[in-house]
Amino acid sequence: MKHTLRIFLVSLVLVLAFSGIASATVITVPGDQPTIQQGLDAAQEGDTVLVAPGTYYEVIFWPATNGIKLLSAAGAESTTIDATNDSSVIHFPGLGGIDTTTVLRGFRITNGGNVSYGGGIYMTQSSPIIEQCVVDSNNAGGGICCNNASNPIIRFCTISQNSGGGIAFNNSSAGLVDSCTISGNSAGAGGGIFCRSYSNPTVRNCTISGNSAEGDWGAGGGIYCSYSSPTVTNCTISGNSAGGAWGAGGGIYCGYFSSPTLTNCTISGNSAGGDWGHGGGISCEHSSNPTLTNCTISGNSVGGAGGGIYCYDSSPTLTNCTISGNSAGAGGGIYCLMRSSPIIKNCTITDNRASIGDGICTDLASWPTLDSNNICYNGYGVYNNDFSQFLQAPNHWWGHASGPYHPDHNPGGQGDSVSSFVYPLPYLTEADTIAPPIPPVGLDTLEVGYDYISLVWLASPIGDLAGYKVYSDSDSSGFPYLDTIDVGMDTTCTLDQLSTGTTYYIAVTCYDNSGNESWYSREIHATLRVRRGDANGDGEVNIADAIYLVNYLFTGGTSPDPLWVGDANCDGAVNIADVIYLLNYLFTGGPPPGCP
Repeated sequence: MKHTLRIFLVSLVLVLAFSGIASATVITVPGDQPTIQQGLDAAQEGDTVLVAPGTYYEVIFWPATNGIKLLSAAGAESTTIDATNDSSVIHFPGLGGIDTTTVLRGFRITNGGNVSYGGGIYMTQSSPIIEQCVVDSNNAGGGICCNNASNPIIRFCTISQNSGGGIAFNNSSAGLVDSCTISGNSAGAGGGIFCRSYSNPTVRNCTISGNSAEGDWGAGGGIYCSYSSPTVTNCTISGNSAGGAWGAGGGIYCGYFSSPTLTNCTISGNSAGGDWGHGGGISCEHSSNPTLTNCTISGNSVGGAGGGIYCYDSSPTLTNCTISGNSAGAGGGIYCLMRSSPIIKNCTITDNRASIGDGICTDLASWPTLDSNNICYNGYGVYNNDFSQFLQAPNHWWGHASGPYHPDHNPGGQGDSVSSFVYPLPYLTEADTIAPPIPPVGLDTLEVGYDYISLVWLASPIGDLAGYKVYSDSDSSGFPYLDTIDVGMDTTCTLDQLSTGTTYYIAVTCYDNSGNESWYSREIHATLRVRRGDANGDGEVNIADAIYLVNYLFTGGTSPDPLWVGDANCDGAVNIADVIYLLNYLFTGGPPPGCP
């Protein structure tokens, strides 16, 4: 209690000292006013309402006064506004010309409900700053709704576990979302971020993960765009899903003349729909032409078409992108349908899988422009299912100096295959070094021991290769990995001093002479062996294990994990005979623990 009071007093002093407005007033809650609403109603332009730690069961209607700062004294972890599912927690009703001189900072905003939009925060024609807030567990209407030309700045916030989506921008709303975590939200469309009707926000430095678009036609698990073109920079969009048989755009959905710009983004591990789903990573439909630069689209999946990217009557532009490890029924990397003509330049398209067209699959008058790409390790690099004319695909690296396999034009090619109606000549005899480095392939285990894992992978084909890095973690969630080893030019590595019985998840990258690093290889995992007799799981068999078994058997100590490691004599039971067996092994030259 003394600690929170001290924080409150320090915050009060700082507000008074640095408010910058000599006539501004600081109104404390519950000191000067008993509720947050009464504090706001008493405030004038430039005033600060400073809220002490606690939980405030209120529904807030922002007054028609611009420039009020509503601040918590101790941050979102200690200060909660809870609407008890009655309404939106905070309303900005579009009165008083609310702009970015209005600030909401440091609150947990939760349990909004009984509304269609903005369960946590709803604004119309308002543009406040919302920062350092946690907007979570709002049960209807989503986390934040920005409607009717609202242009807020939302930064350093966590927006999670909201029903109705994370953030919605509607009717010519824009603003900025910066350095936020948007995770675990759900909606029919736009689980993470929803942009509709000429709403073009800027989203940067954000993590958008684990969100879902639900229902038979779920669209845009991470981001949904309809008649909208946001700018997305330095963001990770991962582990999102678009559900239902027709789910579209597990990571991002771009529909109806939406052309977002994505730069330096990672779109990975997203999924969409069942057998008729499309766009595990990104779905572009109905004249939507996004621009992607220096992006990675990896490890996405869909039952239908376009594991990485799906294009329907849409023509995105991709430059210096990596499209790897995606899977689909058709077009594991990219699927182009119905007059789609994307521009794909200096990209690395590798290690994708599909029943038809592992790397790129085209159909129905879709003629992508392909320029100086690395298309390799896909099986079928390019598959043209429109037999009306040849798809031109010259000047690419296909994974081997002999070029791609084509049944007529290059039957001796040992690189990726191309279908009959693809013309791949001439081809590059070495990898394009302007494109991103090609992720290593063939990662496998050589040996798995009690405390080590030996690895091997295929040498990278890039001409300016400078080395490899091995990434590992005991967490199954994927990148970023906890541990990294730079192994130089070696294509083998042994990870040692590991924990017995633990499963490790491992991937490899390569890097070039300029320091450009590839995306991760396909991840593998290996579980370390467990030594029979190592009852305490420290990787060794010694007197400590005998003591551990005695404690387990006679004093209620913790059991060996798994139990069978305590069965030193291999008779199918853990009892005092195993303690005696261990002592004989350790001190009288008896046989080691283990089964014959």
